[in-house]
Amino acid sequence: MKPSLSAQLVSEYRKIMTWRVWWYLVGVLLVVLAGLTALISQIALSSSPFGNGADDAGNASVLFSAPTLVAPMVAITVGILVATRDYRNGTATLTFLGEPRRNRVLASKIVVAAAANILLAALSVIVSAGVAVAFLVAAGEQLWLWSSPVQAKLGWTVIAFMLWSLIGLGIGELVRNQFGALLSAFGYLLAIEPALRMMLGMGNIRLVDFFPGSAGDSLVGGTPMSGMYPRDLQDPVQGGLVLAAFAAIALALGWVRITRSDVP
Repeated sequence: MKPSLSAQLVSEYRKIMTWRVWWYLVGVLLVVLAGLTALISQIALSSSPFGNGADDAGNASVLFSAPTLVAPMVAITVGILVATRDYRNGTATLTFLGEPRRNRVLASKIVVAAAANILLAALSVIVSAGVAVAFLVAAGEQLWLWSSPVQAKLGWTVIAFMLWSLIGLGIGELVRNQFGALLSAFGYLLAIEPALRMMLGMGNIRLVDFFPGSAGDSLVGGTPMSGMYPRDLQDPVQGGLVLAAFAAIALALGWVRITRSDVP
């Protein structure tokens, strides 16, 4: 008898829970976020104390922006791991023989990767907000946590985590080699796209807006590093649509690979 979708979801969930790297990733992520938020808060509060206006609420949102810096790398890593651990550990054969409907296997991986990253995003937002609020209280400032700009940034950050994870999942299914997939993703995000954004942005070339990293920055309303690029960010909705398109393309390529290949 073929397993149900719920059984396949449980199987994928259990795989993640058995990863030691998952728990290391969560621990390191939260520690790094706490440190980044403390650093950003210290710099922001010492350089420009906030007032009470609407512009101040927007400026204060930078204190809550640490998760936007790590979202692409962390989320895409989790997506790649969800896709490639089966191939790395030799459990892909058992997975596909146990559930020959490969669309169902991919669907369960999509759900688990998205859910895992929504959880990571929620934890990231809670830790970052807690540290930022502590600094605001110590400085005698308003909390700003419930202001529209801050709420928007935190909400878009959760969506960014989910979309980046789906891009990672598609890359992982397409490449299959864990090291190769991670190296390709990191090389693009840390070296190739930043260089292209700098060069093309100086010429005010609109193509830059359709790069995944640029779209991700626009989605979250900018990161502390966005100011280094010459071209202004776009609307969060536009950025979200572009990043969602990249996620759809990555998943489509992964689907072609997973459905057209022999059992590994």
